[in-house]
Amino acid sequence: MTLAKAVKRIQEDNSVATGYDPEMLVWLVTMDGIWLDEFPIPTGMPTIEPYHRFDMIIDQRTGLEIESSGHP
Repeated sequence: MTLAKAVKRIQEDNSVATGYDPEMLVWLVTMDGIWLDEFPIPTGMPTIEPYHRFDMIIDQRTGLEIESSGHP
């Protein structure tokens, strides 16, 4: 799919990252599971809800990650 279509699926504002062609071909990888926060939470801070879905947009030509997003 195109980068513009992939971004539309994972973002509310639908903004394509600066420097990328919205029509370039990408893979949209969606993973379901539980992703916990990796860093210690400072005292007094609320516990961050784990992600239950993680999306990654990958450049179809190079295999490099363009963008990723976790969702509770």
